[in-house]
Amino acid sequence: MMHKRTYSLRGGQAMILITIITGFIILSATVIAGFLMHMELRQSNDAITSGMAVFATDAGLEDALRCYYLDANIFRIQGASVSGSCGRLENGGIKDIVGSLGNRASYKANLWCVGADRLTPVDCTKNDLVYGLRIRSFGVADRTERLLETFYLVRY
Repeated sequence: MMHKRTYSLRGGQAMILITIITGFIILSATVIAGFLMHMELRQSNDAITSGMAVFATDAGLEDALRCYYLDANIFRIQGASVSGSCGRLENGGIKDIVGSLGNRASYKANLWCVGADRLTPVDCTKNDLVYGLRIRSFGVADRTERLLETFYLVRY
């Protein structure tokens, strides 16, 4: 007696289903890995631009001090004048000190002369009232922005 073999079509459907599920799992893992790599690259780029913005902010602080001591004629040096990057003298301080660095980073700084309470602005040309300098510098590089404010004591 011979046995007749019967073949089921379900065996092929199961193989196709397993292949599709395996492909979906591999595709999902690839997409997740790509997304994580993209985020890692973006964070490293943000760290670079953050450093650029911090250096621009520091350059703004230094430029504000240069404007105060050299260009703003605070000490009434004959022939000295406020240069273009030093902004304008206003309300006892120097406003809108702007500049840019070679790496596409830029800064904007403001300087105030302050009294003994370290908060009240005083006229910078009246040296007997000036207790210190407050400088606020704002650095920008691409989409990253950094702000630094500092106080310099000029009277002990």
